[in-house]
Amino acid sequence: MVNYKQNEPPTYLTILSFGVSGFLICMGVSTVKAQHYRVEYEQFRLEVGTVLSTVKAASDTLQYTAETSTIAPQDKREIQQLTQKSSAVIEQIQSEIDQQTDKLIYLKEDAEIN
Repeated sequence: MVNYKQNEPPTYLTILSFGVSGFLICMGVSTVKAQHYRVEYEQFRLEVGTVLSTVKAASDTLQYTAETSTIAPQDKREIQQLTQKSSAVIEQIQSEIDQQTDKLIYLKEDAEIN
């Protein structure tokens, strides 16, 4: 007669292995989500940067056209002033967008930590 005894691990090891497995799965999911958010953030910055650079290029073209065209000097000065104002507004918008996206990222990171 052969005595077959199965060597089962103690219950605490089984529970510990399930806990570690669950932790690793949740950590993997969190890492994937973080990468996804980072990719979305970079896409957003790229799109906003593209739009702002297009507007800046149009403003520069308008200013160059105003300088080289044969229009009244008063109109030229007015166009130059307006394009300078628009350039300042564009830079302000870009810095505000950068600040807001950084705030959102830090809030998201703080929420994930807590």
